Amino acid sequence: MCLQVSRLYCHLTKQAVIWKRLLRRTTLLLPPLPPEADHDLGNMKGSSAEHFFMRAYELDKAWREAHQQPPSAVWEFDAKGYVAEMVLLPGGRYLLASVSDRDKWQWMLVLYAVHDRGPAEPLVAYRTESRAQMLQAKFSAYRGARGIVVSYLVRRWRHADQDRHWA
Repeated sequence: MCLQVSRLYCHLTKQAVIWKRLLRRTTLLLPPLPPEADHDLGNMKGSSAEHFFMRAYELDKAWREAHQQPPSAVWEFDAKGYVAEMVLLPGGRYLLASVSDRDKWQWMLVLYAVHDRGPAEPLVAYRTESRAQMLQAKFSAYRGARGIVVSYLVRRWRHADQDRHWA
């Protein structure tokens, strides 16, 4: 079966002004965007605006469905270790996680790039003394440089193996 679409309609759906107008007038809850110039509604490309609107629509549709799938069935990836805590940055493109090795002896903060299709990719890992707790992350400027700012708490135990039992 061959589906045909009008060329005018196909060309119209690629126009940035259509998607930007939909974003301004929508009643859907839109996720926060990273504070970068290319994510500003005035500077956003048509494909980015379409992608952002469709993600908000799909999330709203999935939320209202009676038979929801558990999140693990929708999207999962191998973190190559035990994940104790994680936080998704505004815009949904980056995920920060407190990850250990399989034995829970070595802990690190790992920043993953989240893709719509396929597994998340680790971008950078930073070793910590023990498990990072109360993990928070956001886009901000520090000493004039824009980037991701991370805050967390680390417990110091009397004995090194105590952290393994609480993870």
